[in-house]
Amino acid sequence: MTASAPAPAPRSEPLDLPLHPEADRLYRLARALIALAMRVFFRRMIVRGAENVPDRGPLILAANHPNSIVDAFSIGLATRRKVHFLARSTMFDRP
Repeated sequence: MTASAPAPAPRSEPLDLPLHPEADRLYRLARALIALAMRVFFRRMIVRGAENVPDRGPLILAANHPNSIVDAFSIGLATRRKVHFLARSTMFDRP
């Protein structure tokens, strides 16, 4: 007979994972380059309802144009918050 080690007890405290909601250098650089490109192609952008976007806490911003990458750029530039993007896999099927 072999004795097995006892199973570790489940953790009662949450894991301390590093979350970085603030924008890092690479994000700020990419945002500045995209903002410059958007100003070249679109002279004027109007943002409506920006006062409804909270400064903190969870938030989902959704674009309703399925094939427009410009919507994602516009959303990323319309808020001061760091934005994480999610897209379906078929968006990357075409070059």
